[in-house]
Amino acid sequence: MAVVRAGSAILFGKFGDHYLNIGDVALISPCTLFRVEPEPWVTITTLYVDNDYLVDQIFWQYAAHFTDRLDTQTFLDAQDTDPIHVVRLGENRASLLTPWLDELTALSTNGLLPERFYRLQALLFCIFDIVVPTLDDGGIVPRGRTSVLPRLPRRRAFSPVQEEARLAARMLRDGLAEEWGPTPGK
Repeated sequence: MAVVRAGSAILFGKFGDHYLNIGDVALISPCTLFRVEPEPWVTITTLYVDNDYLVDQIFWQYAAHFTDRLDTQTFLDAQDTDPIHVVRLGENRASLLTPWLDELTALSTNGLLPERFYRLQALLFCIFDIVVPTLDDGGIVPRGRTSVLPRLPRRRAFSPVQEEARLAARMLRDGLAEEWGPTPGK
């Protein structure tokens, strides 16, 4: 997530060119090659958010719709999204992010301190609270359309991985009426 705080720039890549101005937020997918050229100067604050972390947050936000995090990742992978999405907040709305970005930067400059973990989370969620509602169809889950999410059963049957465990599970399942005990002579 790159927030343009002052100036302007052009974002170049396979996805096309995007003109970024003050108050724009560029959401860039992982492994997306791009370059930024200031016009004539730009100040950008960049937040790197782990993909697994985002999947986890989306899972908990829509927990009623997903069985587990794997279902969430599968759903997100199936979405046809551009590798970059530009949110045009505008200078006034983006100015709400400035104190949070400054504090987030100050707290993370010397490494992520465990005693400041909840403050870092709170600041990140304050930023998400401004940016995410502005997402349209290019967003993670469009607002008011949660019915597009898969309706999967909340209970899932897991099968053992090792052959011995699968054999034991099959024997138990097939022989529920049998009396089980230690094998004589062993």
